Amino acid sequence: MSNVSLKQMRGHGYLVLSLDTELVWGYYDDDDARERLFSADGSRERRSIERMLALCDDRGIRATWAMVGHLFFSQCEGCSPCPVAAWRDDHRGFREVYDPGDAARPRPRPKAAHPQWYAPDVRDLLLAASDRHELAFHGFSHRPFHQMDADAAQSEVQAWLAVAGRFGVKPESIVFPRNRVGHLPVFADAGFRCFRAPDQTPRWHLRRFGSALKSADDLLALSTPRVYRPDELRREQGLMRVPSSAHLFDFPRGLERRLDRVGLQRLRLRGIAKAIDHAARSGGIVHLWAHPWELRTPADEDKLDYLLGLAAEQIAAGRLRSITMSELSALANRAERR
Repeated sequence: MSNVSLKQMRGHGYLVLSLDTELVWGYYDDDDARERLFSADGSRERRSIERMLALCDDRGIRATWAMVGHLFFSQCEGCSPCPVAAWRDDHRGFREVYDPGDAARPRPRPKAAHPQWYAPDVRDLLLAASDRHELAFHGFSHRPFHQMDADAAQSEVQAWLAVAGRFGVKPESIVFPRNRVGHLPVFADAGFRCFRAPDQTPRWHLRRFGSALKSADDLLALSTPRVYRPDELRREQGLMRVPSSAHLFDFPRGLERRLDRVGLQRLRLRGIAKAIDHAARSGGIVHLWAHPWELRTPADEDKLDYLLGLAAEQIAAGRLRSITMSELSALANRAERR
């Protein structure tokens, strides 16, 4: 492993924002959660994506939009082999994608394109913004890579590259489904350059006291999300490891709604706000991430706009730079070669 020289990247801090763009694919194996969390026709989730994109553009923030590959399709094309059909019988969620039909038939009949499983409109929206944002890999079917063998991983990667390649997308960054890293050599061989790594900051209070103390910590800002030094960037099996700092919506939803109702929606964000300030003043890296569908209410929009506004102020002052995962990786690679 080689580290990036701190001296070669100092001068200002960096903000990385990565967005797991998946619609219902993130809950392909949880029917109850899909019904509870998502709209039936995908309209609410599409509005969330549009609003998140608009907020980023209004504040001059570049983002890495990590997209599930199946969403690139307008309809089922009967691909062979199909990473979805091959294991659909193990997951009830795919009833919405495929008509099981006669068990004797070797392949299921695809249903009409369901707006939560196919998203050519989302694809086109993000492609139109590719001059200021990055499109990245988030699995073809959102199947976790730590649960598959190398052949299955290869199939997922190639299926994603094949459909995205039709639209000129050549991804460099990986956001692993469910943040479970796996099969890095497969990605290195396919030309990827970096991946988002889970935050590995010790969480002693979570282990001992659970989420209640974490919520109190968030509200009181006793600790802040990890801000990484440039020299903490390193390679793993040929790929640059880009650690994450904080999940923006990692807070109990019921408590959050109570805060929202009394106008205190920004209270739990004080730690993240401190991390943005610390990154700007120390020349560090703060990496925030979220699912666009988590932006569900005007209060949620206010939270995101508040944080992006803080970052925009630091950018205007010359203390912070908004950067995608691939751009950060490219900077780190250049620093290594000097």
